[in-house]
Amino acid sequence: MSYSSIEIVNVLNQTIANSILMSDAQKPNGSIYKDERPAGSILEDVVILALSFDREDVQQGILKLNIYVPNLVFPDRPEDKYLPDTVRILSLSRLANTALGEGEEIWDPSGKFCFEVLTDKIEHNEAREHYVSFDIQFYAIN
Repeated sequence: MSYSSIEIVNVLNQTIANSILMSDAQKPNGSIYKDERPAGSILEDVVILALSFDREDVQQGILKLNIYVPNLVFPDRPEDKYLPDTVRILSLSRLANTALGEGEEIWDPSGKFCFEVLTDKIEHNEAREHYVSFDIQFYAIN
């Protein structure tokens, strides 16, 4: 039986919710969301979304985990409102990397599926909000 993309997002959501990323004193001040971040949020939100999944005997797919970090604020320089807070991005990126296995595969206790980080990078959206983005490979033995 193949997993649907929402089932896989739910599994990664639970993994992240129970990880150091969401329990450390330096954890994000926002919440975890599936597929989209709430409009107008200015918090450090975590968003998990599925990109694509096959239906082979060894099922594979790609998920994204994005951690948003508000831009730096300079009251005396409002023109600089789009500068990323790289110090905070680094802190949350380190926590996420630990939660995601530090480059090693993370297997579920049943041994039926695992996650592995492929890449991470700092990105920004149309509103020039910055976030660290992890591409995560999913494997399942069906």
